[in-house]
Amino acid sequence: MQYSIATTPACLSLTNSLTSIDSVDVDPFSEELHLTTSRPTSPQHNTRQVDIDSDSDSDSDDELTKLELELKCPVCNDFYDLPMSSKCQHTFCAGCAKFDCNNKTTGLCCPICENSFTTFTQLCKNTLLEEIIKEYKTNRGLITNLYSLGKQAKKRLSRGEMKEPTIATKESESFMSISDCNSDFSSVVSPVEERTKSKRTLEKSSFNMNDNEQKRRRIDGNDNKSSTKLFKKPKIAYSVMNDKKLRSLLKEEGLLTHGSKNEMAARHSYYINLYNSNVDATNPKSKGELLRQVKKWEKAQQSDEVKKANLIKKSLNSPEGIKSYVCKYGGQFADLTKQAINNKKRKEMSR
Repeated sequence: MQYSIATTPACLSLTNSLTSIDSVDVDPFSEELHLTTSRPTSPQHNTRQVDIDSDSDSDSDDELTKLELELKCPVCNDFYDLPMSSKCQHTFCAGCAKFDCNNKTTGLCCPICENSFTTFTQLCKNTLLEEIIKEYKTNRGLITNLYSLGKQAKKRLSRGEMKEPTIATKESESFMSISDCNSDFSSVVSPVEERTKSKRTLEKSSFNMNDNEQKRRRIDGNDNKSSTKLFKKPKIAYSVMNDKKLRSLLKEEGLLTHGSKNEMAARHSYYINLYNSNVDATNPKSKGELLRQVKKWEKAQQSDEVKKANLIKKSLNSPEGIKSYVCKYGGQFADLTKQAINNKKRKEMSR
């Protein structure tokens, strides 16, 4: 027997619904299927859609890196540490700005556009950016997980675009019918349920009160901390000072007192820069942490000096290297010998 299509309207509607399905959208957070109806599509159109999705995936790989670049200092290429904003609307770390200005002989200026300013007080602290960076650092793993979930959902969509769409519709219809039935009986509530609800509301209110008290205590503690304000230390002219005065300054700060005058001056100036940038922080570091940072910096510098010395030794092995070294530093060596002779004469005359 042959059945006509006219005698089976249910089959006709089912076939129409299957051909009308164009794309399946997936929410990456709920991972539920939502069907959108449109005109029947050709296989060419489907292949184009998959190509676009793959292009969007490749483009979206750079989204997190772009976001991180916006949260990084252009001077040190790391996340902003105590971000400061200037009048020229550039943002950089407080430490980067101070170290950059110390290395320059021209004066205080922006490290990006070199716009000049008179004092560091003209730089404004960017607390909003600092809080954003803190939140991003704490929730970085969660953000990457959500990002990967979204990408996986898109891949699933592109692979199984036309497979079993009727199952989702059936599930959604059954869910809607169950929710309708439950809504009819939701108005009937037993007295036992009312008692439990009242207990829960009381517990929630007491919990919220305790949370508010804890928050107030934290705020009061922060106010007490902020009341003990840290003041910035002034810069010192090390060329005028003796070795004894320098050592006494280093002892006062708890720094090491060994080394030449230049080494001691560099150590003290680095510590002052760290201390002054730490004053601007919302959660300032302890003195011990600052001293540890100074030690790390000094070790790194010593290793760099050792590398340079080894390079000089390698270059002095050949006669050509010795000649070039003498041509470069012969004048400096002659000046040093003259200074040594003059110092000797002065000491003999003073006796």
